[in-house]
Amino acid sequence: MINIKQAAWLITLYVLYCSLTGCSVQPSTKQATTPYIESKCHNYLTEQYHQLSQQHTMDQQTQPVPQYPYVRINRLLASYIYTLDTGPRRTAWLAQAYQETNKAWKIDVANLPKSYQTLHAQKIDSCLQQTFSKLVDNDQFFSALREFRYPDAYISWRQWAGLYPLTQYFLVPGIAAWHEEASQQFNQSSVTTLKNTVIYPPEQKVPSATSLSTDTIQSWFRHAYQNNALQLPLLRPEQLEKLFYHYAPVWSIQKQGDYDTPGEVVLTPQPTVSNQPVTYTLTSMTRFHGKTLLQLNYIIWFKERPASSILDIYSGNLDGVIWRVTLTEKGEPLIFDSIHTCGCYHTFFPLSERLQTKQVTNHLEPPLIIPIDLPKTSHPARWAISISSAEHHITGIQPLELDTTAAKADKAYTLQSYDQLRSLPLPSGERKSLFDEEFGIVSTTERAERWILWPSGVPSPGAMRQWGNHATLFIGQRHFDDPYLLSQLFRWR
Repeated sequence: MINIKQAAWLITLYVLYCSLTGCSVQPSTKQATTPYIESKCHNYLTEQYHQLSQQHTMDQQTQPVPQYPYVRINRLLASYIYTLDTGPRRTAWLAQAYQETNKAWKIDVANLPKSYQTLHAQKIDSCLQQTFSKLVDNDQFFSALREFRYPDAYISWRQWAGLYPLTQYFLVPGIAAWHEEASQQFNQSSVTTLKNTVIYPPEQKVPSATSLSTDTIQSWFRHAYQNNALQLPLLRPEQLEKLFYHYAPVWSIQKQGDYDTPGEVVLTPQPTVSNQPVTYTLTSMTRFHGKTLLQLNYIIWFKERPASSILDIYSGNLDGVIWRVTLTEKGEPLIFDSIHTCGCYHTFFPLSERLQTKQVTNHLEPPLIIPIDLPKTSHPARWAISISSAEHHITGIQPLELDTTAAKADKAYTLQSYDQLRSLPLPSGERKSLFDEEFGIVSTTERAERWILWPSGVPSPGAMRQWGNHATLFIGQRHFDDPYLLSQLFRWR
């Protein structure tokens, strides 16, 4: 019979033995994930991230996840981090996170010297594949993910330093005046009445894109929603290409100089725009009325916004317009909205009578929502967008028939991926992003208005900036890529 003292001594020996040999009665979940956390690939990718971050060479279209900084996500993916409670949902989320991460790393590496690419490009690609394949079972990763707060595009200390609670009231008259002017100008001039107007339709390079039927589009969307646990409208690349052409706008631009040509962005090494008409495309998504909806973004760039006078605080190098088409779960246009590439002049154009504007109370900068005359039949695929000279404001939109745009065209534009702007060739043969590494701003596009609007917290107000960095309010906070933007401003009745 073993007495109490002997039992205590045996237990002490057993504990000592286990501490030396690593034995355990039952393996814990945390121990199972430790080899991955300390894996060579995890450490290597983390080291590379910090090294490139210190050199200010990281692309700013996505943001790193804490403790796993090599994982890069956007606002849409960040909006799902509290709902990843099953294996299929985690798998679907990680698949999209991998696409964003892999794209961002390839862009970063492409913008670095050839010597770095030779040493690290292949290893980074291999390690990303290895780490993402193991993340689905890594509870520590999803725990860190739930603590992540996606950074906003405002600088808080500037708001307080500029006495923002008081100075915001000085911005109200200017915002109200712009709302009134934009509403009065809109649709007063049609496509045919603007003087010196140049018509830019999309160049048809996609086979059978003009023959997309409603049934075909609905079938694409139905299968896209069913093919992933998050019910995202993930169309195939060839489907997206045809859809971008199908809904591509016809730009009707009043031309008084080269600064009114929507061209291709080039680095000389300073950023400028060629006279070759180009429209850049990018997809995004919004979460509205219980659905995640696909958005098609069409971006055009101009050489400059010329000064109207010596005191024009809005003029400067480069200008641009983003035209966004939000599609229903059936692939039909639900609402248009637009900003300039500085994030300014955000305007909404609802296409459905069932979209009801929410009452925004105690808000000094309400959204500008302009009603349009809806066709009595089904919505057409293509619309003409009238844009004024120099200021490049949208002054009207008009539905068009697909087969009538070619006859009225002056010069067709080509569709190019927006991602090309994240890695452009330099005259030296190297590559560089159009946007900087701090706030995603295009250098040399600073505006004098920044000295007046800096208390708003918007970095360099008026400057052109990268997708994901468009702050659209000077009073309060709002982001163009916020997946809940429509839900905040509209309801479905």
